[in-house]
Amino acid sequence: EVNNREALIRERTEELNDKNVSLQQEVLERQKVEQDLRNNEQQISSIFDSAPAGMAIIDTDFRYIQINETMARINGKRAADHIGRSLSEIAPTLEHMLTPLFEQILETGKPVINLDLSAEMTSRPGEVSNVTASYFPTFGESQTIRGIGAVVIDITERKRAEQALKESRQQFELAM
Repeated sequence: EVNNREALIRERTEELNDKNVSLQQEVLERQKVEQDLRNNEQQISSIFDSAPAGMAIIDTDFRYIQINETMARINGKRAADHIGRSLSEIAPTLEHMLTPLFEQILETGKPVINLDLSAEMTSRPGEVSNVTASYFPTFGESQTIRGIGAVVIDITERKRAEQALKESRQQFELAM
């Protein structure tokens, strides 16, 4: 009977050792997956933060969830001042243009690409800002729309240069 017990103990010990090895492998695999996920998140965050274009993620209530510094500069406010705030609070001069557009994107799931917008920003009264913007739906689980992504390029200086060139040509033609 002692030998049977010893055999059972050895057998059970082997089973537990095998299970322990298996669990350790699972833990190592999970740690690797978690590290890969952190690396991916850091890479995406780095791209988002260092992009030369303004980028933002806006929820279905048109509140800013995430924004990079470039977009914050375009809007004339600090990035932290955007989070949780609505489009009407951040860019009231654009709200009448963007709200119907955002509603359309949420309804259809289709992006709007390379839209040229001009507006006076509340942060720069009397100065018209020009941007080229693309807006697109962002999706969550089961492909439900979670919000709107925005990529915006400030083209104000280019528009001013084009206008100055146009005026210069007109003056030259008048002088000839």
